[in-house]
Amino acid sequence: MIAAIDRGEFLSTRENLLAHLQRWLADHSTPAILLLNGPLGVGKTSLVEIFRDLISPTDRESNPVASPTYALHHRYGRIEHFDLYRLENEDELETFGFWEMLQDPQNWCLIEWSERVADTHWPRNRPVFQWDLSWVAGNESERRYQWVKI
Repeated sequence: MIAAIDRGEFLSTRENLLAHLQRWLADHSTPAILLLNGPLGVGKTSLVEIFRDLISPTDRESNPVASPTYALHHRYGRIEHFDLYRLENEDELETFGFWEMLQDPQNWCLIEWSERVADTHWPRNRPVFQWDLSWVAGNESERRYQWVKI
């Protein structure tokens, strides 16, 4: 049986997302790997920005969150942010130390478009959460956020 802390969901607008993520982090304080999936434009990078504000707030002014689609990777304090949208093959991950960064238990790893990497490759020595983001039918400003520990 999966514990409630290992699975959940909430509906939120961008304005309320901070409060939801504060509650989530209160239950999940150990740095983890978050696999962020959802359609283009649903708000994965916005989610990363709010996590950054909560986990590494001193980076807010000096290091704004940007979609790393072209660079594949950005670092914000204790957050490693990856966007694998343009990943052509998993061999590209070796070029910048992706697998080594995932092993660091001190940092959070937030990975957009993580479905481009085989599920069997995620580290087993750290918490890994699958986050699925989607639009809420009939309300263009609201999103559904679902997570499960894998």
